Amino acid sequence: MARWLGLRSVLVLLALASLALLILNGVISQESLSKVVLGDRAGSKVKTELFSRLSGGGSARSVRADGHAETSRSTTPAGAVFATVTTTLQTLSVAELATPGMPAPVEEESAPPSFQLARDLCPLGFYNISDLETCRLGARTLRKRFAGAVDAGHEPSGCLHRLADNDVLFNRAFSRKRNRQRQLICADRIPKLVEVGSQPAVEVESQPASSVAAPVPSSIGNLSITGRVCPEGSFAIQTPHRCETAAKVLSKKYIGIMKSLGEPHGCLHRVGDQDVMFNRLRTPQQSDQRQLVCSTEKDPEMIRAKKLSRSDALQLKLYCFAWTVRSEREELLLPYARSLFQGCDGHGFFTDREASVTPEERDDFVQVDLPPTQQNRSEKFWLLLKNMVGLLPAWKYLLDMNVTSGMDWVVNLELDHFFVANLLRQTIGDYINLMIQDGLPHQNPWEDPVMLIFGNVFAFNAALVASMKREWQTVGQVISDRGSLGLGCPVISGARAHAEGHCEQDMVYAAGRRVEGGEDSRR
Repeated sequence: MARWLGLRSVLVLLALASLALLILNGVISQESLSKVVLGDRAGSKVKTELFSRLSGGGSARSVRADGHAETSRSTTPAGAVFATVTTTLQTLSVAELATPGMPAPVEEESAPPSFQLARDLCPLGFYNISDLETCRLGARTLRKRFAGAVDAGHEPSGCLHRLADNDVLFNRAFSRKRNRQRQLICADRIPKLVEVGSQPAVEVESQPASSVAAPVPSSIGNLSITGRVCPEGSFAIQTPHRCETAAKVLSKKYIGIMKSLGEPHGCLHRVGDQDVMFNRLRTPQQSDQRQLVCSTEKDPEMIRAKKLSRSDALQLKLYCFAWTVRSEREELLLPYARSLFQGCDGHGFFTDREASVTPEERDDFVQVDLPPTQQNRSEKFWLLLKNMVGLLPAWKYLLDMNVTSGMDWVVNLELDHFFVANLLRQTIGDYINLMIQDGLPHQNPWEDPVMLIFGNVFAFNAALVASMKREWQTVGQVISDRGSLGLGCPVISGARAHAEGHCEQDMVYAAGRRVEGGEDSRR
């Protein structure tokens, strides 16, 4: 009897420790936990399933991504105890966890959840967001730009707020990383939990090699889900829009566009969770867990951009320019910088009207009028951390005078950057080729506005420069409020300029990218 009591005590302590971990990780709140009565029917069910999972045997209940429960006889490895307990608690309904005599909490579909920013852990009553749509809703509610979904193993998982640019993103990759520049976005309602990238606890039997759906409208054709090669008379679906349509016709969940080097290319059916995805990367990969979605209607022919050869990349025409306040340090660098900039097809150095420019320097120096700022020209650190005060007038000069006409790329550098023009051309060519490989059929990096960022080097293609010129009434506005610390900074610098007086080019160019191309512009 004593031995049984000792074992029972150990099991109870393990269960309590697991529940404590769930609270710390935001899966359940202390308020919800206070409503659990372990002595009633629901409490017995919790204890029974917890003890069954902790002991490594018994019936294992799992929930597929489509919401259907499955039961199988299996043993749970020790490392999976915490995940299994989490899943067990999530499968119990709110009514089963409610205290007898008290109404169960009801989630009103019409009332949107509340959202809150947190550092590492969500506060009591708030929970981690684990699905894309709730994250998108959170960004909209918090009035922040939603930058989309990523698969980044170096970022924290879930719905994140980036402090640098004030954007929100959703990281699908499972990660235990922490980052001081990322905040969690938490919801006051438990969102739909989906383990991204994980396989179900119970293996699902493979689908037949080919299952043909009923005839559908001719715009999509007759669909089939097959192995690695489409049946004769069918074609692999190669565009995201048709892939999404096919998923609807097949009554499958469409989880969107992915970028995975480990997956086949195109419209794919995932055997594990029965979902449909589109992998935009053109890879030679094959997988038994991925099936092609095929149609008897071939995708419309689309002309894709041609990749650049090394010799073609060396023919790219570059205009390189920099801003300088002509400090003592910059004057020492100028002769070396000039020799590097002369490797471009055109170059220029921009400074203000009060700076001294000798007649010999007028071939590549341009003096521009600056807006008023909160600093005096004589201050030692004049325009430190606010060089867009000088770069915006420089851009206006380039656009008004058509200086960069005929150039493929306009590159903004700094005097202390060491670069070789031909290597810069080849690097731009390499990135463009990656964009062509990564791009969707309707995207063309030669015709679409593109900005490439190499540290603090910013390269603008001709399409983006033309777009900036068209939108200059918006892009070229400066802060004129004399009570603002950001006086003279571009308006698109945002709240940071008003609060801190800073408008560095690496921060403002990213903000300008949203004005020019919205969420779809790439870099």
